[in-house]
Amino acid sequence: SSPIDVSTKPTLSTASQMLASSYDSSTKTYSDLHKHAVFWVEETDSDTATVNGGPVMMVSMIKGSGTPTPSQVSSINNACSIVDVHYDMINSTAYLEIETAGTDGNCGTNVDNKRKFIRSDMTSTDTPLADITGKRIVSSVTGGFSNPSITGFLVHDTSTGTLQSCNTSLSSCSDLLTLVASVQLLATNPNNGDIYLCVNGTNLYYFDGSNLNASSAGCSSTGSVVVDDSAIYAVRSGNIDKLPYGSNSWSTIYSGGDASFIGGMTQNYVIIGTTGSPGQTIAVAKDGSGTTTIESSTTVGGFTAQNKFFYTKSTLTDTYACMWTEGSSSPTCTAGAYWAGFSFAVNGTADISGKWGTFFLPIYRVLKVEADTLYAVNPSDLSSTNLGSVAGFYMFGAGVGRHMLLFGFDTNNTQTDVFYADLATSNSVQNITNTTGTSEYPIF
Repeated sequence: SSPIDVSTKPTLSTASQMLASSYDSSTKTYSDLHKHAVFWVEETDSDTATVNGGPVMMVSMIKGSGTPTPSQVSSINNACSIVDVHYDMINSTAYLEIETAGTDGNCGTNVDNKRKFIRSDMTSTDTPLADITGKRIVSSVTGGFSNPSITGFLVHDTSTGTLQSCNTSLSSCSDLLTLVASVQLLATNPNNGDIYLCVNGTNLYYFDGSNLNASSAGCSSTGSVVVDDSAIYAVRSGNIDKLPYGSNSWSTIYSGGDASFIGGMTQNYVIIGTTGSPGQTIAVAKDGSGTTTIESSTTVGGFTAQNKFFYTKSTLTDTYACMWTEGSSSPTCTAGAYWAGFSFAVNGTADISGKWGTFFLPIYRVLKVEADTLYAVNPSDLSSTNLGSVAGFYMFGAGVGRHMLLFGFDTNNTQTDVFYADLATSNSVQNITNTTGTSEYPIF
């Protein structure tokens, strides 16, 4: 069948929301994970010289009996972009930060643009929850995987230099800390939702849902970070340091002095890229017991499924789809191939140990393109399904379950088209858009 137009106006910005129909916090088991809604900003003015903005729109992704009907979210009619969407996996309500045009009515002259805060269940007559111009939402507040529901927000009011704890509508806020020039969200404990913050570049605090607590561990020179069920792991001054939850001191698990970034994680290893010429990709044992060199002459990032680290490596002559399995001495690589995304399992159990990397949710299939053919690979046993030819396109997809939209960059016409594939069915890939001179993209 052909795509259905739910809006024919120019689109300025898009976002989406994912939701599970049920979740058991005692076992971390969920069911019916699905794309719940898509949001976008429409440009309603026909004047092409300036971008005046328009309404925030939404359409449900729940399958119905007829054509999907979009609805306007809030009374905003001069939105320029969706800055961020905050949602949890068990409640249908999402919270959106919206940038709106300023007094000149022009999104392009953003010096006077405003920020508004709205809720996804608002109608076209509902005014925004709050004007958050001059404020930055640092993080939503949840109970982690013990209780994923959003109960409030941490907000940095840059005009007063205060860090605040606010309710979900931002109508009631209390000051947690003053003289705050900068706040970096360092990490969130997936067990209970404790939020770790680096304040003013040096001072480490954690918010436990009620109180802001100072830690003597400090946070200076802290770069990229990953977390698991026991600790925070961070690049700090070229080393990899570990901060167990509840501890007031970092311990060094890699002291090479050349760590540049963290590119992934498995249950027992942090995977890093190093500086140098050439840089290396190294797996660092989380307990500090040693390292394994994955790539000796290049640095890569990737994703993890079933303690297998999937990454694409490019050289001057070829591209390789590679996989390093935790505990192995070297990766396996396929020449003339690359990894093109993955799909989460519809039903499963979250694992915050690192088995599923930084996403914590089980992955149903991994996508690989090899010799112009798209494959869906089962990360458990590496069996694969041939989805069909994608010759002439560079592919990427992300989604939930077996039904997936992908984008394909047409290397001949330098435009992007949308594809569909059933990851459980052979030769199911279909090119569903192909408008000459126009690029189309899925909203992930």
